[in-house]
Amino acid sequence: MEKLKQQFSKDRLITPSSNSVRNYIDSIPVDLLIDILSRFPPKSIARFYCVSRLWESILRCPDFTELYLTKSVARRRLFFALKVNTELLVFSSPQPQIPDENSSLVVEATPYKCFPKTFPTEICTALGGLVFLGTFLSRQPLVIVNPLTGEFITLPKLKTIGTKRFSFGYDPISKKFKVLCVTWSPCGTLPNIHQILTL
Repeated sequence: MEKLKQQFSKDRLITPSSNSVRNYIDSIPVDLLIDILSRFPPKSIARFYCVSRLWESILRCPDFTELYLTKSVARRRLFFALKVNTELLVFSSPQPQIPDENSSLVVEATPYKCFPKTFPTEICTALGGLVFLGTFLSRQPLVIVNPLTGEFITLPKLKTIGTKRFSFGYDPISKKFKVLCVTWSPCGTLPNIHQILTL
């Protein structure tokens, strides 16, 4: 947190503006602002990029992203996916705590996003709030999706011949998510190929 705080100088905290609300918002101490922002859900964070240049610079900082991911581990949620007609519907619900004898396990699920039915529904890996979807036995695309924001990317088709297996991970040195693809020939007639895609 201290490292993140040092990246934003005091002269950026107060900006001249005729809007008193904006002056008030920009006068919040950076360490307090970082702590407050790190507690919001991703949908709210996406809206905060427009509040001020200071807020945008904080939210785009890799150290803030790392802090946010660390804190989000404590706010676990359950996700449900359901295929209906031509859409893949994603629902979310807070993960219930250990129930006592009198508590109910029924929780309210909030609808989040709809995705095309062509999306694969087999979860290969989930990591840092992102879900890697794909089936290796079909021609469906391989997709990495953020169920909370609805953002997704479709991985490019790799032009290699053979059996492919994928792994999704996070590189703490470069602070980037990466996908490893290993291709091999079941008969051993072709050399193994390793490819890394960086998000």
